[in-house]
Amino acid sequence: MEQARGEGDEAGPKLGTHSWTGRNNVLLTTIQNEECDMMKDVVRRLKQDHPRAGVKAFVLSLEESF
Repeated sequence: MEQARGEGDEAGPKLGTHSWTGRNNVLLTTIQNEECDMMKDVVRRLKQDHPRAGVKAFVLSLEESF
């Protein structure tokens, strides 16, 4: 999702306004359960290498995908 608006505690607000310029991009993906730890490690490394980028991961259970 391009040009998403939001507010986080690491990078500050990205609201696309004159006062709070900038917007976010959101990538949604599905992975197998056994890949979850590896993906979380990748996100941790990204956060470490780019602390102001506001990189986040959300882990949700997915019952079905088609």
